[in-house]
Amino acid sequence: MKRKFPWAVWLWSIQAATGLLLVLYVVIHTIDNAAILVGTTNFEDMLKLWHEGIPKILYQLMVLGLVGVIVVHMLNGIRIASKPYKEVDVSWRHNIMLKHSGTMFWFFQVISGSVIAIFGVWHLIVQHAGEQTTTALQSASRISPIVFLMYLAFITGLMFHSFNGVRAIIVKLGVMTDRAKESVLVGLVALAFILFFGMGVASIGAFLKSHDQAKSSNSRNTSLSNIGGSETVESAEQNPNIASRTAH
Repeated sequence: MKRKFPWAVWLWSIQAATGLLLVLYVVIHTIDNAAILVGTTNFEDMLKLWHEGIPKILYQLMVLGLVGVIVVHMLNGIRIASKPYKEVDVSWRHNIMLKHSGTMFWFFQVISGSVIAIFGVWHLIVQHAGEQTTTALQSASRISPIVFLMYLAFITGLMFHSFNGVRAIIVKLGVMTDRAKESVLVGLVALAFILFFGMGVASIGAFLKSHDQAKSSNSRNTSLSNIGGSETVESAEQNPNIASRTAH
């Protein structure tokens, strides 16, 4: 008789598959944004590639697919976390007494997932609602020092949740079961976290810098224009003949 997989296994498999897809998206998106680190032109070329290099219908299907994966992963994650969350006190005492790292990672996974859910919606509204972003300055204009701090919280939760999720999948599959191998896995996850967290923060810093430089350049150009206009008026007042010729 053919053995049937229980629903819990299927739902965990769906969570793992959608999670890996989202980690792939996070990695690609972070690398794309990091193009700003080598210049605004590179970032804008990357945007042009996404918006013009891919057929519009395919791009829209990709966006819809991404939204669908996010919704499935989030709802299934709430279902998975809801039962242990009701027993949070027991779980925490179990973690303290046995020094069970898996329980500790679970707590931070739930917390980081909550942070992503809140700030992720905010990020989509701030960066993607309304006019389509086509330049680095458009994207940079939406970032202020306060928004930068909010992005720090968002990126911290996002990177931890992503790479800790990969660690949990590998452990669950039994690939690395002994302590030595699991320590190596934790080290690799920590390295990936540091790398992509640093890349994300540096990218936002570069956006802020480009925006400040653009504002400074515009202010300087405005000042020079005002000075030039004042000098023209002053010359015309001093020499009426110039003023009359200019009028004719």
